[in-house]
Amino acid sequence: MKAWFISDLHLKDINERNSIRLLRFLRFVEQDPHATHLFLLGDIFDLWVGDSDRFVAKFRAIVEAIIAIKKKGLRVVYFEGNHDMHVRRFWQDRYQIETYTDAQTFPLGKWAVRMEHGDFINPDDEAYLQYRSIIRQSAVEKLAYFLPGTLIDEAGMMASK
Repeated sequence: MKAWFISDLHLKDINERNSIRLLRFLRFVEQDPHATHLFLLGDIFDLWVGDSDRFVAKFRAIVEAIIAIKKKGLRVVYFEGNHDMHVRRFWQDRYQIETYTDAQTFPLGKWAVRMEHGDFINPDDEAYLQYRSIIRQSAVEKLAYFLPGTLIDEAGMMASK
């Protein structure tokens, strides 16, 4: 058994250096005969909201590499971060890739391993916790699936500047 973990890459573009490195890494994991798990622990993408084709097209090669790993038989688990959210309908419903928003415990060999994105690492960050409580509401999730991905992506790019 071998489990791989990735977190907080904040990929903005498929052609950036870290995206290319991630693709190389994902291909390595797919070919690793001992690999059993791939855990994506949130903020893999700097912005991905909902299941819009905009984000799928923007990161198509990475999406295809993750799906290939799943098809190879590895258990792939995706934790939403605060930059990639409301993606359950895309990853879980379309590709049966488990998707979580909160901490989960997984048996890995003789250990029980608790995993999460880390949103609660600082319980005193009241501003962030307030923000998280808003973005995790079901109404916001519905909005994420309703609004055009181009609008969300452009708003996100403006906000990151």
